[in-house]
Amino acid sequence: MTDYEGFHIIYSVMLLVLVGSALISYRLPLKQTVKMAIVWVLIFAIGVAVVYGIENVFNLDAVSETPASDDGSQGGAYV
Repeated sequence: MTDYEGFHIIYSVMLLVLVGSALISYRLPLKQTVKMAIVWVLIFAIGVAVVYGIENVFNLDAVSETPASDDGSQGGAYV
């Protein structure tokens, strides 16, 4: 895991704590608070999954496209 990913995880946890403290401050019944907390966790999890998915789709640095060599073999070796 890179530092960049670590910061994303820390940021996500901080946002969850912020939302959780807002839910607690409303003093709603425990059952309703737990439901709302689960929904918020799912929203953040989906958001993080989408961000990582988009990042992987557009990460074109992983493949180096090289032209075919003189012996006729194909290029495109993985770096």
